[in-house]
Amino acid sequence: ENSSSISLQSYVTIPVIAIGMDQCGEVGSDTVVVNIPDIPITWTALNDTAVCFYEDVTLWALATGGEEGFTYYWPELNDYGSEVNTGALTGSQTFRVQITELCGNTFIDTVHVEVIPVSANFTATEVSENTYHFEALPCDSCIYAWDFGDGTISAQSNPSHTYLSSGNFNVKLSVTSSLGCVGKSTDLPLQIFVKPVAS
Repeated sequence: ENSSSISLQSYVTIPVIAIGMDQCGEVGSDTVVVNIPDIPITWTALNDTAVCFYEDVTLWALATGGEEGFTYYWPELNDYGSEVNTGALTGSQTFRVQITELCGNTFIDTVHVEVIPVSANFTATEVSENTYHFEALPCDSCIYAWDFGDGTISAQSNPSHTYLSSGNFNVKLSVTSSLGCVGKSTDLPLQIFVKPVAS
């Protein structure tokens, strides 16, 4: 080239010939062999993470170095791109990303997504007339919100409650995990009859 600078790709050895002319018109040349080492390929990806049941995650990966021109393929999702979305997740899963650079070299990384289900199932036992003991499934660091259907509530994990008036009451429970995941029970109908007090 006539210019004083040239661009070279990495991982190449090339002779560079320098030709010069002095003021008297004498021409001289010299050859320099230039070795451009390969640029190491590095990449990062989303760290392993946890989400609530039926939430989605945006997975990502980013590579640099080599000859670049990277393609990213996520086999479990059958999708391409440096960013992809999982869609709603109903179970824990490990996702692979295949990173391929321009020369065809492929590297694989993984991202594990833990799906945290929260159950609000519970049992109810009548321990005495119109008094019930309720028990929720164990849940570490969870917040409980009981609604006994008669206007009273409780934040205990396993409360007892006495009904003071007759009627049909629907008991329900909401459980919130430390991750903010919420589980809701189906209503438990209770039919209560309170005997009148003799005057």
